Amino acid sequence: MGLTSVWGAFLETLAYAVPDPGLSDLASLFPDGPGPTIHQEWQASGFGHMPSGSVNLQWRTTRAIAQIRPRADLTLIDRCHSQTVGLLRSTVAEWAPTGHRVRTMPNLLDVSALTGPDRALTCSLAWWLASQELPDGSLPSGVRYPSRHGTDQQATALWIDMGRFSPGTDTAHAVEAAIDTVASAQFSDRDPDLQAAAKLLGVTVF
Repeated sequence: MGLTSVWGAFLETLAYAVPDPGLSDLASLFPDGPGPTIHQEWQASGFGHMPSGSVNLQWRTTRAIAQIRPRADLTLIDRCHSQTVGLLRSTVAEWAPTGHRVRTMPNLLDVSALTGPDRALTCSLAWWLASQELPDGSLPSGVRYPSRHGTDQQATALWIDMGRFSPGTDTAHAVEAAIDTVASAQFSDRDPDLQAAAKLLGVTVF
C-alpha cells in the first residue's frame, strides 16, 4: 500500500500501536488482591515491559521511507467513488463474506464501511475487484481510497499478479519486477512527520 505523503504513511503504519480502549482497564481483567498490583509486579520483573501505546526502537530501525514508481501504466479503481459504491451495493452477493450483514442490508455499505477496520469485508472485496475485467479487457492494477485517518490522505493498494511468475517465486522479487524504488531513506525518532503522526494517534515512538 502506498500513501501520497510521508505523514500519511506514518499515520497508517503507526495505527497498530494505538491502545485498544477495551483492554485499557487491566484491573478489570486481573483484579488485584493482597500484595503488589499487576503494574508493580511488571515494574519489578526487570523484563522492561513497554507501556501501552509505545513503539520500540526496532520498529523504526528496520524500516525506511521509500518513493516508488510503477514500471507500467496503472488502472486504479476509486473504491469510494459514488458510482463504485453503487456498483458494490448491487453486486454485494458476489463478493461479501458469507453471513456478513451487508448481504441482507446493502445500504449499510458506505464509505465508512469501505475504509473501516472490517478486514474480512475489505479483503474479500479486494480479491473480487482484482479479478474483474475492465471494458478494455484488462484487469485493474489496484485500488485508490481515502485513508481512514483523514480524507486529506489518499492510499493506493497495488496488486501483483503472482500468476505471471514461476512457482516458488519470492513475493519481494515479484514486487521488484513491477515497481522501481526511486528513493529510500531511514528516519530518526525526531522526524517531524513521524512525531506529528505519533502525536495525532497518541503513541510514543522510540
